[in-house]
Amino acid sequence: MNLPNEIYLQIFNLLDKPTIINCVTVCKDWTLPAFRVYYKDITINEDDDALVASVYYEECFKYCLWILPLDGKKLFVTFVNVSANYIEYIVKYLPQSVECLDIIINEIDLYDWIDEVGIDNALKLAEFMRKLSSAFLEWLSCAASFSDFRSVHNFMKFSGEYLSFYHGLNYADLFDDSGEEPVLELAVPDRTISVVGLKVINDFSFLMCIRHTELAFKLLKYSLINCPHLQSLAIIDLHSPPQEYILSTNSIDVFRKGVKKYDPSTVLTGTSKVVKLKGFIPSQECLDLLSCYLPDIQILTCGIGRRGRSNDSEVPQNYVVDLTQFKSLQKSPLMLFF
Repeated sequence: MNLPNEIYLQIFNLLDKPTIINCVTVCKDWTLPAFRVYYKDITINEDDDALVASVYYEECFKYCLWILPLDGKKLFVTFVNVSANYIEYIVKYLPQSVECLDIIINEIDLYDWIDEVGIDNALKLAEFMRKLSSAFLEWLSCAASFSDFRSVHNFMKFSGEYLSFYHGLNYADLFDDSGEEPVLELAVPDRTISVVGLKVINDFSFLMCIRHTELAFKLLKYSLINCPHLQSLAIIDLHSPPQEYILSTNSIDVFRKGVKKYDPSTVLTGTSKVVKLKGFIPSQECLDLLSCYLPDIQILTCGIGRRGRSNDSEVPQNYVVDLTQFKSLQKSPLMLFF
């Protein structure tokens, strides 16, 4: 005889936990109400393809996966804490149907959590979540900065809500033994340091004073190919004449320093709106690269020379550039500074 779930809940609330677990396997009608009583330290809001849960004990997360709709695509979970073991569980058992996963850890701060689970596990969870269509782990975003003005020592740090790593550049990181051909063997952290790598970088910046006609462009190509989650990219060569590549999803961000929270819906590839080039006129190869990886550019700005100084950039007298490949382009100002 089938009873309303409310009756089952009242009955199961009178039982101890070992007995409730036995009831789970008796029949299909008993499974869900028995689980609800067993995991009563959980608040659930269910939708057609989403489940929102506040989890008091980690063990309750298993229940979330049990009651997630068969084709459920969205899971939003607030944890008191997430241990290293449960990071493994999430990575291993999250259903393949889930496209959107939001995790908020609300009763332990970032520094204590990293100390508890370890940097490898924290980044392992972040890297796993990057593979989903939409993912959010509160406070974790990644920025990388490379500079030949900084000494060659490397370090990683958590600052506020963000993971950052900084690397001084050796000449050998950029050129072969002859010093002529850029090779770009950048000292990105590897498994001896953490599981972070190029594919989890959101904000990438290079600051150099090494003039090579192909280096800045090769860095641009290297970043677009190897960093699928980029939200901003800055390549600045201060050698005279200076050159800059600055790419952003927002015109305001072009001039704003600092790391933003990671938003999977606004990565550069496919959603970049602003490209700022300074110190040179882009070659057709450069424009082809931009149109391939950043087809939705709305603003493409080029600047030659430096304001208030003599023009030390060579301005071609006759130059033809084809911008028809940028279908979303709204404006492309050319600024000449003398």
